[in-house]
Amino acid sequence: MNVRYTYESKLCCSCGACEGICPKGAISLKIDANGFFKPEINEDRTYAVEIPKT
Repeated sequence: MNVRYTYESKLCCSCGACEGICPKGAISLKIDANGFFKPEINEDRTYAVEIPKT
């Protein structure tokens, strides 16, 4: 799941699922200028994940 891509593509529904499932606690929801929740990613807590192709 790419949270940044989902948000920038306007596919985010601000449900908070990304915040709840992030194993590193790197995602939090903040209110943006329009009053909507926006995922904020703490880059210091993230790591690259390689997903094997099947």
